[in-house]
Amino acid sequence: VFAVLWPETMIPWEFVDSELANRFPDVWETELRILQNVASTVAGEEAPPAFLLGAVYQFRRGDERHGWIGRYGAHDSCLLVDPALVPSALEDPVPPPPPGARPPWERGRHDKVVLVPGGEYTPLGDVLVPLRWFRSLVSVIPELDPGERGQTPFELRTSPSRHDGDTTVPFGTVICFELMFPSACRDWRGRGAEVLLNTANDAWFGPTGFRAPIRAAAALRAAETATSVVVAGNTGPTSAWTPTGRAYGRLRPPPPNAGEAISPDDDTFREGWTSVPVVTDPASTPYVRMGDAPLFALLVLVFVGGLLPGPWRGGRGTMPS
Repeated sequence: VFAVLWPETMIPWEFVDSELANRFPDVWETELRILQNVASTVAGEEAPPAFLLGAVYQFRRGDERHGWIGRYGAHDSCLLVDPALVPSALEDPVPPPPPGARPPWERGRHDKVVLVPGGEYTPLGDVLVPLRWFRSLVSVIPELDPGERGQTPFELRTSPSRHDGDTTVPFGTVICFELMFPSACRDWRGRGAEVLLNTANDAWFGPTGFRAPIRAAAALRAAETATSVVVAGNTGPTSAWTPTGRAYGRLRPPPPNAGEAISPDDDTFREGWTSVPVVTDPASTPYVRMGDAPLFALLVLVFVGGLLPGPWRGGRGTMPS
């Protein structure tokens, strides 16, 4: 195992940038202890896996200063952490990094770009401030800031194989509902990503059939971009799809009865884990190369065709006698 993927918001405390780490040392200490607990699970391993952790990442948007950390900017993020570089001593205070720097164990971070309107941000909230206040009252999700487009894929060194030894593979991250947007996945493929990681929090929908469209979207995104998709959901699904859209891997432990058939929802609201090999495909697809242009061209042709005269739009005909 060369990497461990955790679902979105499975860490209930925020991570902070260096500016806020120095301003809120108690929050920095909580973050550090979380990382130390994570690192302790692989302590002593010669080559510990990297950890990809879903968490809210708070930061200063500018020069603002608030007494409460919740008033600062917030990203929905996936952080790439090297546990070998996390200090192991819980009792030793670790000073925050200098402003503008990041901790040595943080190898990278991806921030969610496509946010859910009304759920993760307030449309026109900068203009209609009372509307943002109301959303904050009824939602447990903080007002999130979108991440920058064009983020760089994570470079992860995979385990040795029989054929080519160690291999560095670029990974992109689509967080929660970003998986539903073809353009977001296509953009990662265009930037060189060969595997898409989807960290998700699906608890909002309870034990419903909502996980079926998630599986369908994962299979479609994989096939249309020739990219493997690995999904880690806190209430399911947790699985992977090959670049052809075929699902593989399943949640462990298996069902209680040995040999029992596994239904698609056996990974819903169950504790467990799954381990899957990474499948990569260097080939591109028509969708990666052309995007939505053929669809828009077809819509234009249909629209123009509807305006032009033709036999189907002819004058008043005569009824056969």
